[in-house]
Amino acid sequence: MIREEGAEGFANTIVRSRWGSCHNGEDRRAGKVRHEVLNTVKTVRLLALITLGFLGVTSLMGPIPLILDPSGGMLHLPPDMLAHSPFHNFLIPGIMLLTANGFLSLAVLWAGAVGGGVAGEGARNSYSGCRGS
Repeated sequence: MIREEGAEGFANTIVRSRWGSCHNGEDRRAGKVRHEVLNTVKTVRLLALITLGFLGVTSLMGPIPLILDPSGGMLHLPPDMLAHSPFHNFLIPGIMLLTANGFLSLAVLWAGAVGGGVAGEGARNSYSGCRGS
């Protein structure tokens, strides 16, 4: 079986699983379903990128007060919140939040937006019609 990548390959897989392999005279139903699947995948991808952007930006803003004032005073956090943790102040949790949620979310956002991910141009370039199994 030929593996097709990207949203169009995914759409072809959905169409083939429902109507079997395509032939030269492609069924109109298959084309309509392929179009609907592509639109759904692109919409979900856009929502995921927006969510990652929101998470990344807000995760950059949250740890700044923790890093600037490790006692937690800027955010009115009581130091006894850390009583059962390995940390003595909020510096390391702030750095971890900044790195894991902030920088990594923005890196994945950038990779998804620039790299194309599921619905990118690479999928259109590799697509050459409906292929049989």
